Amino acid sequence: MGWIYPIKNRCSLVVVRYSDKANERRITKQRFNMHYLQAIKNLQQLKRELPKIVGNEMVNDALDNIRAQREIDGQPMKPRKPGSTRNRGRSLLVDTGRGRRSIDDKVEGMKVKLQAEEYMVAHNEGVNKTVSARSRKGKTFSRKMNLPQRKYAGKSKKLDERIGKVIQNKI
Repeated sequence: MGWIYPIKNRCSLVVVRYSDKANERRITKQRFNMHYLQAIKNLQQLKRELPKIVGNEMVNDALDNIRAQREIDGQPMKPRKPGSTRNRGRSLLVDTGRGRRSIDDKVEGMKVKLQAEEYMVAHNEGVNKTVSARSRKGKTFSRKMNLPQRKYAGKSKKLDERIGKVIQNKI
């Protein structure tokens, strides 16, 4: 058992311990200057790495939601229309995998943005408008696009908890 006494005007402590051999007091000075400086350096490094850590968790959360076919609130995504040719053996939002591979994070200072190809953004936000498209032969035409919102990426409690756990593990 021992006591810790702060020494004024310094960043060090005096730790008083009793020796096991005799009941005489043995005073051991332990300087914590280096420990404080190291802790500050570790926190500064964490501050630099934090946007990339958050970005990685955002990407992983979006990919997990696509694989599990659930929205950010945990609800299942709206299914395709029955009888659709794309229903056979495919999960929602995946055709060739190009859209899933396009999901990435972009770090700008202390801000993190999730970016994806245009049609993945359309699935995330939902679209109901007329768009121009191009056929395989190169001709352009207009068509009505109606995609229900299947929100796989965005701010959610689950994502906040996930980021919190990762930061706690880093500290």
